Amino acid sequence: MLTQTQYYASLEDREIHEGGFLGHAQAQKLKVIPDEAPNATDVEESIKKLKANDKELKALNLNNIKNVSIERLVEVCQALRGNTFCVKLDMAAVAANDKVAKALAESLEENETLKTVNVESNFISGEMIVELLKAINKKQALLELRVANQKPEVLGNKVEMQIAKLLKENSTLLRLGIQFEFPDARIKVHDRLKENLDVLRKKRTGKAGGDS
Repeated sequence: MLTQTQYYASLEDREIHEGGFLGHAQAQKLKVIPDEAPNATDVEESIKKLKANDKELKALNLNNIKNVSIERLVEVCQALRGNTFCVKLDMAAVAANDKVAKALAESLEENETLKTVNVESNFISGEMIVELLKAINKKQALLELRVANQKPEVLGNKVEMQIAKLLKENSTLLRLGIQFEFPDARIKVHDRLKENLDVLRKKRTGKAGGDS
């Protein structure tokens, strides 16, 4: 009896270890993968750079930083309002709540530089996710928004349909990281994102407005 690893080894005419046709199948030995190093980003320094509109700070990664106060996270979001260089914000798994999301939404209403925002695995409510969608519709500049895996995870049909409706009004967003419970909202969002991607593809190939 062969394990999957041993089977493919036999197909490739490689030596079969740990069992084989005449022995007992044995599980492949577990490969121990070391934990990722802690995120060493200096939050205070990052806030200063955002406020100073430092052109060197184009991507800010705060993912998985523990024990960052809500006040500091709010400062990060507020500092993005007038920033014209940072294009990517990763702020997943930092225990951000609706207060943080509200500050982020207010900045997204004015910011035309950010292209990617990731606030997955936090404590942002469905209602505040709706506010984030309303905010990005103001400037129509964001390309990717990731808000999946919030606690609580269930959005409800009303919120999901609001998200689908708001996305219908957005012509630039290409990726929305979110988990839908209801297929109607999921399909509408998928179709809209596909339309936006098709429009972008036509612009890049010089076919915009030329197809019937």
